[in-house]
Amino acid sequence: MISRFLRLGLCAAFGLLGGMAPSLAQDFPTRPIKIVVPYAPGGAADSLARAVGETMFKTLGQAVAIENRTGASGTTGSDMVSRSAPDGYTLVMGTSASHSVNTVVFAKTYDPLTAFAPVALVTRVPNVLFVSRSLPIHTMQELVAYLKANPGTPIATGGPATSGRFAAELLKAKLGLSLTIVPYLSSAPAVADVRVGHVQIGVTDLLAPTPFIKSGDVRAIAVTGLKRAPALPQVPTVAETVSPGFDAVAWNGLFAPPGTPDAVIERLNAAVRKTFESPEARKKFESLGQEIAVSSPAELTQFIKEDIARWKAVAATNKLTF
Repeated sequence: MISRFLRLGLCAAFGLLGGMAPSLAQDFPTRPIKIVVPYAPGGAADSLARAVGETMFKTLGQAVAIENRTGASGTTGSDMVSRSAPDGYTLVMGTSASHSVNTVVFAKTYDPLTAFAPVALVTRVPNVLFVSRSLPIHTMQELVAYLKANPGTPIATGGPATSGRFAAELLKAKLGLSLTIVPYLSSAPAVADVRVGHVQIGVTDLLAPTPFIKSGDVRAIAVTGLKRAPALPQVPTVAETVSPGFDAVAWNGLFAPPGTPDAVIERLNAAVRKTFESPEARKKFESLGQEIAVSSPAELTQFIKEDIARWKAVAATNKLTF
């Protein structure tokens, strides 16, 4: 008799808890949210996090704090979020470096497919090949001819674990080029050295070189996405000039800790979508070279799988060691 009443009591308790879960998710959020940016202030991930945070404040009714926690190509701040409580109050604005390329570069790091709950892909950011204005090259065909005539030519990238570096590796593999890839600490010094001619050629995400491309300090040759960038519509793609299907882009996406309730993820995803509903917001980020690409959580998971597979194949083909 006691065991029967105990079973009934347990069933009732679990039923009550089960009924509470949707209610808790529906009430989310009841306190401030934190978005960790695993990079320094001022970059693409930082600006996106702040834009999304402003919309969350307006639509969800809670303050959103941005915390910049740098280190290890974005893994330090990201790892902290992956170990946080799965309640939706601690998020990370991850990137192609922190959630894709790093799995190839670093032997010991988290698995982005299991260490996080995806919220939304936010933007795609093509890389751009650019040259010093002292180099008499204006087209991708001319650049390929120059590189084949000058094997071992240095090419500046924004770091060892960036999509720009892997774009250079992919160029080597696809076009049979011999390049000396020079990974800088970030995109800014790479662009600076190309501007003054210390290195003649660079490839980084669009954000850093675009102002200098528009001012004429460096010359854009091609972008690495499948379609032209809204910020540089006159610049062709590698795919349309010398290598059909060539695609090597950076990206930004929002993630929560694993185990975060689906209903909370859905509310966060809706807030991200709302951020870019206005034409003004879309125009702002597209002018910085970012393609708005807000996705569902499932689409982000599939996107990461394909991105990791692409860079693992590039690393294997080029016998890369780090």
